[in-house]
Amino acid sequence: MSMGRNSNQAFFLVIPATSSQLRDYIPVDWLAPPVIPSNSLKVLNNTTLSDFALLTSRMHYEKNANTFDT
Repeated sequence: MSMGRNSNQAFFLVIPATSSQLRDYIPVDWLAPPVIPSNSLKVLNNTTLSDFALLTSRMHYEKNANTFDT
C-alpha cells in the first residue's frame, strides 16, 4: 500500500480539533476516501508517511507540549 504524494489514493491526515492535555500522545490518523471527516477534525492534505511519523513521534510531542500550556 502506497501512502504518499505520488499515490493514486488521496490519503490525508486527521487530528482532533480538541484533545486532552493529559494524553501522552497526539492522536493522528490516516484516512482515505470515501471517508468524509467531520468538522471536529483538522485535515492535513498532501501529507506523506514522513509527516505522519513526525507528528506521532514522542520527540515532536515533547517539544510542542509546553506551547499549549496556559
